[in-house]
Amino acid sequence: MLTLAPLTTRLKAYFGCNDLDGAYIEQQGGSGSAGSHFERRIFFNEYMTASGIRDVKFTEFTLALLEGTGWYEADYTYAEAITYGKNRGCDFLDTPCVDTATKTSAFPEFCSPLTAVQPYWTRRGVGVCGAQTLTTTSN
Repeated sequence: MLTLAPLTTRLKAYFGCNDLDGAYIEQQGGSGSAGSHFERRIFFNEYMTASGIRDVKFTEFTLALLEGTGWYEADYTYAEAITYGKNRGCDFLDTPCVDTATKTSAFPEFCSPLTAVQPYWTRRGVGVCGAQTLTTTSN
């Protein structure tokens, strides 16, 4: 968890979760990603997530992170808008993506049911969820 005043304030407002302590940090991957990037499950196509992804966005969260270092003054008018997880509340941040018993998700951001053919979150394509098993990790 990265707790930094301008970042945490913006995250609370964006997700609609006043109990949020900061930004969740990636726990998977090698030394270049684990512990040094925003958590992909929560931030999806945000610039500060690890590894390449299509439609990457330089959002208010990256700007707030930079501003929080004290080395930069951010101009938030340049932030790119995203909608992934917006106003989903604390449950979006703190519960598993998919219920292991029902193999479904309460949030449209996550593939549900696991064998569904559905639009990609950004609505720029369609895919098959395809997972046959679930692996869980703790935050």
